[in-house]
This record gives sequence, C-alpha cells and structure tokens, in this order.
Amino acid sequence: MILCHILKENGYVHYEVSNFAKPGFESKHNLSYWQAKEYYAFGVGAHRYLNGLRSANTKDLDLYISSPNIETIVDFPINYDFEKIMLTSRLNQGFNLQDIEKVSTKDKFYVKNMLHTLIEEGFIELFEDNVHLTDKGMFVNNEILLKLI
Repeated sequence: MILCHILKENGYVHYEVSNFAKPGFESKHNLSYWQAKEYYAFGVGAHRYLNGLRSANTKDLDLYISSPNIETIVDFPINYDFEKIMLTSRLNQGFNLQDIEKVSTKDKFYVKNMLHTLIEEGFIELFEDNVHLTDKGMFVNNEILLKLI
C-alpha cells in the first residue's frame, strides 16, 4: 500500500491489477487482453482471439513446421460472461453488477450483502452499477471474485 501511495503522489495511475503508468502511457498490448480486444497468433502454441473465438495453434512443432501454410486451430470452450468479469475486474474501470448476476451461483441477497461488506472493508467502491476495486482490493482481486461468483 505504501508503494501505491508513493506512485500516485508522483502522478502514476493504478490502471490494472499489476500495473501503474502515467496517464496516456498505459500498456496498449496488455489492455487489449483485459478489454477482450482481438489479437492474432503466430507460432507454435500461440493463442488468438478473433471473431469472438479463442483458439490456439498446435503445440506439435513437427506438425507446425511441416504445414507452415495450414492454420491448425484448436478450439477450447470458455464461459465468455465469466471471462468478461475476470478480465475487466483487473482494470480500475471495474465491472458491471449485471455481469455478476449472469454468472454468479450465489443468490442476489448474498451478493448484495457481500458487496456491502466489501465496501465497508475498503476493498471495492460502487459507482452506479459498476464495481471498482480499490488499491486494497486490487491485491485480492481473485478472492473478491470468488466471494461474488
């Protein structure tokens, strides 16, 4: 927490769970992942996100070398509603409560009480229907998601 305070005093923004930057100098590469933007894959085992589908090239080097012009894609199932929360929760922009309702296995009363507790303990802030992690909350992002989902 001391480091967070020092960085903020010096003009840095805690824009993502594991990153600070001066405004305008955030990592566009990393943000593309957390904002679920599309990206390509080149090479053995490389992963891509295109047309709403996550996929990967083969991990078999011989197959990849023998067929350089043939794209070998291995699709894998993903719960995109959960992934949206998991990715956006890493950002200081937070995530929407409606997204939690789509994937949570907990009843609404429990979630409402848990949100209140997390606010009281200083882990989150609520702005309209968006949950924003505080600096304290950024350090326990996954635990917060587990409590809500």
